Amino acid sequence: MIQEAKKRNTEKQIEYRVCGIEEYKYPENIWDCAISNLALHYIENIEMIFQKVYRTGAM
Repeated sequence: MIQEAKKRNTEKQIEYRVCGIEEYKYPENIWDCAISNLALHYIENIEMIFQKVYRTGAM
């Protein structure tokens, strides 16, 4: 999926990372948008992930 995304979206502003949702190092106050496709239903502690994603939002 990453290879297909890179092929379809060649913009330099897009950064792709391959890692587990729980292991990802969530930066604070940086992202305007967070997208998840076919992943959240596998997470055991979904509230923790929502909190981490929320903190990444640009203020």
